Formats: sequence, C-alpha cells, structure tokens
Amino acid sequence: IFMTTNTYANVLFIGDSLTGVISTEYIKLHPDVTVDVDFVVGSGLENKTIDWFKKVEHIDFTKYSYIVISFGTNDFISANKSQPIIDRWQYNYLQKIGRFINYLRKYTKPKIVWIAPPTIKNNSIDNGVSLARDTILFAARYFQFEHIDVRETLGYEFRYSVDGIKIRTADGIHYTSEAGKMISNLL
Repeated sequence: IFMTTNTYANVLFIGDSLTGVISTEYIKLHPDVTVDVDFVVGSGLENKTIDWFKKVEHIDFTKYSYIVISFGTNDFISANKSQPIIDRWQYNYLQKIGRFINYLRKYTKPKIVWIAPPTIKNNSIDNGVSLARDTILFAARYFQFEHIDVRETLGYEFRYSVDGIKIRTADGIHYTSEAGKMISNLL
C-alpha cells in the first residue's frame, strides 16, 4: 500500500520586515507545508505605513490552519512621554490588537501565533518597542492567542550573537537567517 504525502497545514505569515527572514527560514525547514507570506517593510498596526485592517479584508482566512503575525517593532511611541499618555497609548494599542485578532477569527478559527518584537540596539527606540511588546504579550493572554517572546531565545539584552552564532544584522533591528531558523524552530 502506498500513501501520498499531503500538505499538513496552510500557514500565513503577515507583518513587518522581520517577517521576511522568519518566513523564509520556516519554508526551508518545512517544505511539506504550504506557506503564504505578506509583509510590508516599516509597517505595523499602529504605524501608518499601511492599513493592515484594510489589507487583510481581501485575504481568505478559511484556507489557513495557522496565522503567524510579526508586528510591534514599528509600533511604538517615545518613552519620554508622560505616564498617562503611555497608559492611553497602551490601552488603544491593546484594543487595536483585539480588533485585529477578532477579525482574523471572524470566518474561521485558525491558530494564531504572534511573534513579539525583539530587543532593539537603540535604547530610546527599544524603550518604545518594549511598551508595544508588553502590550502584545498581555493581549496574547487576554485575547487567548499563542505568542513567542523571542527574547527567551535571542536574549533579553540586545546582542549580535548567541553562543557564537550571529543573530542580528548591523542595523541592530533585523534578524539574520540563523535567528530566523531559531524562531522558525519555535513555531
């Protein structure tokens, strides 16, 4: 008896530029999985580069078993703002995440995995990204979707390498292909 190998899952990656490396490495690690990728450099839910709510209106989510999201690196405000502004920003960002997740679940119940942003080399930017990351991690518990905190693998403090393996590019933001492999293995 011979059995054919079928596709195990359909995966959709959406997000910012960090999505590109992760999805590329995921495809290499999982050649038996159908993967679609839609990322926009410099984008996010809060960042106005693109309106992701309008962009995803044209995606048929019923064909996906998994949706992997990588937003947050471009979604931040200056940490020099006063506390009430930060609290209001985090509340609004939390609501935006909830609306986005609920939209993705509107027609189907795919497993959603959100890859929270890494630590950034530039401290002033990292302070703002940290607010976005904390909000994403809280939203994952509140709205009940899976998440990956890449700091658990890549480090809570910024570094260019882990155990002698280069994980970050010279800009102090993006992942190398090796980091993409590490994150893909977590998926």
